[in-house]
Amino acid sequence: MPALLTPCVCLRPLLFGDAPVLRALAAGEGVAGLPPNPSLAECRRFIRTAHACRASRQAFHFAVEERPAPGGTRRFFGWTGLVQVDWASRSAEAGTWIVPRWRGRAVNVAAKRLLLDHAFSELGLMQVRFLAALENGRSIRALEKLGARREGLIDGFPDGSVEFSIWRDDDQVI
Repeated sequence: MPALLTPCVCLRPLLFGDAPVLRALAAGEGVAGLPPNPSLAECRRFIRTAHACRASRQAFHFAVEERPAPGGTRRFFGWTGLVQVDWASRSAEAGTWIVPRWRGRAVNVAAKRLLLDHAFSELGLMQVRFLAALENGRSIRALEKLGARREGLIDGFPDGSVEFSIWRDDDQVI
């Protein structure tokens, strides 16, 4: 699958060679699917699972990278993905994790836009759902910038998570 690009962000499938970088990025902070301070083996297992999920069309995981100037090197600074893909309802849940030093630079919104474009244009999904902890103001603002609708609080989540959704046919900015 080719990379998905904006002027500042690139999404590409996770590669097995990403395991050491993923391990370094996730140090001290858990990434969806990985514990805090994961081992190299846990990172490799996460990538192997991501490949299996893509092959079975159950989930689609991407590395989030800076799009460099021509001849420059890319910097891997996050992860995003579509999980819990439900082909019957043509919906999925999405998640994004950006390393702390890259937060607040509009890359979260850019990554989410690329992911939504892929979900709607390439995969034919109709709805993408996002969960955000109430105390995560940056994530909530990023979702609001995309035009996501707040669906309500999620029962059973101790952090007070709220669900947002974006529908393919809405007038939302994608």
